[in-house]
Amino acid sequence: MEKKEDLNLSNSSVSMTRGAVGDGCVNIDMSERFLYKNNCITHAKILIMNNYITGMTEQEIAEEIFAHAVCYYWYDPDGNIFHSNPLAAELHSRGADGILIESGGDKRLGAKAFYTLVWNTFDGK
Repeated sequence: MEKKEDLNLSNSSVSMTRGAVGDGCVNIDMSERFLYKNNCITHAKILIMNNYITGMTEQEIAEEIFAHAVCYYWYDPDGNIFHSNPLAAELHSRGADGILIESGGDKRLGAKAFYTLVWNTFDGK
């Protein structure tokens, strides 16, 4: 697959931006496809293979994509397991803007642990 500034990966738009030191980030259009863990893993492989994301494992990227989708589509402020989690609320409210994955992973305190918790808690579709 050829690297491009904008590319289409399995019907999901991904746009590329570059940071000051060359590390990148991608913004993936939100899709219910990412409620399937295997789609998250496939997307992670493509991002790594094309060097769009560095400093993260395939599993870390897949977990972050999956957590964004779960929080966007399944978040319930009145009732599910993450209703009082501020990160879940933020991911839900910003989900329509896409899934932002930054090289090196999410730097917010507890974010990576939260993504792993979501991965291990929800089966997906």
